[in-house]
Amino acid sequence: MTDTSKDDKRRHEVADTSDRLMERLTTLKAIEAEKRQDPMSTPHFHELAEEVTQISRDIFSLALNEERTGDDLSQSQATTINEESDALNEDRND
Repeated sequence: MTDTSKDDKRRHEVADTSDRLMERLTTLKAIEAEKRQDPMSTPHFHELAEEVTQISRDIFSLALNEERTGDDLSQSQATTINEESDALNEDRND
């Protein structure tokens, strides 16, 4: 596999991971907002706190994966994550 085709795959991976990261961040924000409305230390509060912790771990893992994949690109790229993500979404919708 050439560096160019490896970079194509890696750019797709970075964009896909970034999309998942943004989705998890949106979920985290919603659950944290819900938790802030609950009386502290109730069973529901603790359930939400555990969910916040798990999502935070997922976010950290995704961020590490995105960083490592980006580091594996053979050179600086001409496209942004947004551009790559838009292209991936267009391909998925075709």
